[in-house]
Amino acid sequence: MESLHDRVIVLDRDLRHVEIYGNSRLERDNDPERWLGKTAAEISGPAAAAIHESMGRRALAGETVIYEWSWEDATEGRLWYQTRLSPIHATDGTVTGIVSVSHEVTSIRRALDSTTAGEARFRTLVNSMDGMVTVFDPELRVTGVFGDWTDRARREGDGPLADLVPAVLGAMGEPAFGEAAGRALAGEHVTHDWSMSRAGGRRHLRSVLSPIRDREGALRGVVAITRDISRQREAEDAVSRLEQARQHGQQLESLGRLAGGVAHDFNNLLTVINGYADLLRSSPALEPAARKMAEEIGRAGERAATLTRQLLAVGRRQTLQPRVLNLNALVLDMVDMLARVLGEPVELVSHLSPALGLVRADPGQVQQVLMNLAVNARDAMPDGGILTIETAHVQFTEEDARWHHGVRPGTYVLLQVSDTGSGMTSEVMTRLFEPFFTTKGPGRGTGLGLSIVQGIVKQSGGDVMVYSEPAKGTVVKVYLPLAPGTEVVEASDPVPASGERGTETILLVEDEARIRELVGGYLERLGYRVLTAADGILGATLVEAHGQAVDLVVTDVVMPNLSGPEMVARLRAGGRRVRVIYVSGYTA
Repeated sequence: MESLHDRVIVLDRDLRHVEIYGNSRLERDNDPERWLGKTAAEISGPAAAAIHESMGRRALAGETVIYEWSWEDATEGRLWYQTRLSPIHATDGTVTGIVSVSHEVTSIRRALDSTTAGEARFRTLVNSMDGMVTVFDPELRVTGVFGDWTDRARREGDGPLADLVPAVLGAMGEPAFGEAAGRALAGEHVTHDWSMSRAGGRRHLRSVLSPIRDREGALRGVVAITRDISRQREAEDAVSRLEQARQHGQQLESLGRLAGGVAHDFNNLLTVINGYADLLRSSPALEPAARKMAEEIGRAGERAATLTRQLLAVGRRQTLQPRVLNLNALVLDMVDMLARVLGEPVELVSHLSPALGLVRADPGQVQQVLMNLAVNARDAMPDGGILTIETAHVQFTEEDARWHHGVRPGTYVLLQVSDTGSGMTSEVMTRLFEPFFTTKGPGRGTGLGLSIVQGIVKQSGGDVMVYSEPAKGTVVKVYLPLAPGTEVVEASDPVPASGERGTETILLVEDEARIRELVGGYLERLGYRVLTAADGILGATLVEAHGQAVDLVVTDVVMPNLSGPEMVARLRAGGRRVRVIYVSGYTA
C-alpha cells in the first residue's frame, strides 16, 4: 500500500478519515496528521466537501461510486482527481465504512480542456467563414458541415438560408462535383465553379476542394469550401461586356474611318462625273440621244452620291445641319409617310411624352434614322404586326454613361422603336452595326441601315441600344442629348437663285485638278473671271501679283505645301483685305 502513487483512505460511517495509505506528489499531503480523524469539510473547500459528502452517502448505502472533483491549490492552481468509493461490508452484510482510492488526473484534464478549447476555437473560426465548409470521408460521404451559411441557417430557422445548405448538399451529389471531389481525394487542390437555380434567380458558386491527410500523409478525406460568387460573376460579366463593347466600338471606328476615307475619295470622282453630266445636260446644242445618255449618267451619279452620303454617315463624317427641334413634332410629321412604308399589315402605334425636351440634331438625318428603323421593323414582320414609336426623358448617371461608349452623364431624350417581329439571335446581335452586314436576302438591302443609324446618332452626341430575342421582337433605343435652352430655331430659307451674272475676279485654290477644272468652268459660265492655283503657295503668289483685283478667294482647307487657312493668314499678315470661302470634304 505504501508504494502506491494513489491516495487510499478508509472512512468510517461518519465519513472521517481513519486510515491513510499511498503517496501524493504534493509533499504536504503526505503528512497523516493532516487527514486522520477529519472529514472532508475540515480539509477541502466547501465545493469539494459537498461533492465528497454526497458521494460518500451513496457509498454508505452500498453503491460503488466513481467521480471527479477539483480544488484550488495556492501554488499549483486547480488540481483534478478521480476518486472511487467502495463500501466495506461486515460479515452480516452491513456497511461499516468506505475505502476511497483517489488518483490525480490534473494533466489529463488540462490536456482535455486544451483539446476542447482548441476544438471550440476551430469551430468558431470555421463557422465564421463566409460560405459553407463540407467534410467528406474517403468514400465521399459528408461527415461534417460548418461555415457561416450553416451557422446563420440555424439562427434564422426559416430564413432565406434555411434551405440553401440542403440545396447545396444535394447539388454536391451531381457528377461534375463528384469528379472534382474525386480529383481532390487523389491529392489535387481543385477549384470547381458551378451554378444552381434558386427562388431569387440563378446563383453562381465556387468550391475549393483540398485533400485531408493524417500525420503519416495518408489521404483521409476531402474538405470543400463553397462560396457564393454571384456578385463577383456579375461584375466580371459586366467588365467583359464593357470590354467587348470597347473592342466592338474600335472595330466599328476602324470600319468607319475606312468607309469615310473611301467615300471622300469617291466623292471627288462623283463631283467630276455629276458636274460634267450637268454641264452636258444644260448645253442647248446637245443632240437628244446624247442628252438622254447624259441624263442617265446624272441619275447613276446621284444614286452613287446617295451611297457616298451613307458611307460618310457610317464613318460619322457627313456634313450635319443641326438645329434645335422637338422629336414629337418630327415623329408626327412622318406618321403618314411611315404608314405608307409599313403597309396595311403593320399597325403603327405612338406613345409620345407630352412634355418632351428639345434636342439639337439634323432633322433630315433623324428622319433617316426613323425611316431606317421602320423599314427594318417592316421586314421583320412580313405577316404583319405592331410598330410602336415612343419618346421619353432618360437621365444618365456616371455608371450609366460607362455602358454607353462615348456618352456623357446628363439628360437625354429617348426615341424608342419597337416591333413584334421575328427578333434576332445573339450571334446576329454581335454584328448588328457592322457596315454591309445583313440577314436579308440578295437585293433586299445594303446592310448599311443600322450602321447609318449608329453613325448619325453618335455624331449627334447620342447612343443606340438594341434589345432583341428570336420570336420576341426587337426594341431599338435612340438616345439624343437634351439641347441647352428651349427655343426652337427654324431653318433659314435658301437664297433664291439670281438671274444676274457675275463680273468679279475669283481665285480658286484646289489641289485636285479635275475638281479645280470643273468648278472653274462653272464659275466662268456664270461670268466670273477665274484664277486657279493647285496649292496655297501658288494661290498666295497670284493674290500678291494681282493685288486688289481678286475679289474673293475660294480655297480648299487641306492641301499640300500650304493649307488654305495658312495661305489666308499669310495674305492678311500684310494688312490686305481678303474675303474667303473655305471648302472641304473633311468635316472635322
